[in-house]
Amino acid sequence: MTEIPRTGLSDSPPRGLNLGVSEIGERLGALVIAISGSLGAVVTDSYGHTIDYAFDGQKASLLDVELTGAQVGQSIERLRSIAVIFGLGDPSILVEGDEGSLLVRGIDHQCTLAIMLDGGANLAQMWREIPALLRDLEDLLR
Repeated sequence: MTEIPRTGLSDSPPRGLNLGVSEIGERLGALVIAISGSLGAVVTDSYGHTIDYAFDGQKASLLDVELTGAQVGQSIERLRSIAVIFGLGDPSILVEGDEGSLLVRGIDHQCTLAIMLDGGANLAQMWREIPALLRDLEDLLR
C-alpha cells in the first residue's frame, strides 16, 4: 500500500493543488496527489455544507467540488438508513461514467466524503486507501 503523507503539504503544495483551510484539506490533498486521476475530494456535513476540500485547480474548480459534496450527501444519507435496517454497515457509492467516476462514503455517521476521479484513475488503489483515509478523517473531525 502506498504511504500517503499526513501533513506538511501546506508549506509547499504542488502547483495547482488547492488544499482548503485545515488539516482535513491537507489530508485530502495527500490523497489527490497519491492517486493518479484524482480531481478533487470534499468532506461535507449532514446538511451538505462543505467542511473542507482539496482539488487540482488545473482539472476542477472549487464550485465543482462544493456542488459535488452538497449533492451526494443526500444520497448517502438515504442509503445509510437502508444499510442500518439490513445490518450492512456504512455504505459506499461508486458512480462510473464514460468520463470519470465519483466515490462517496459516509464518515462517522455525521459527514460525507466525495472523491472525484477522471476516466484514467486507479480505482483499485483508491479502494485500498479508503480505510486509512476514513480513520484519519474521523480523528480530525473529533
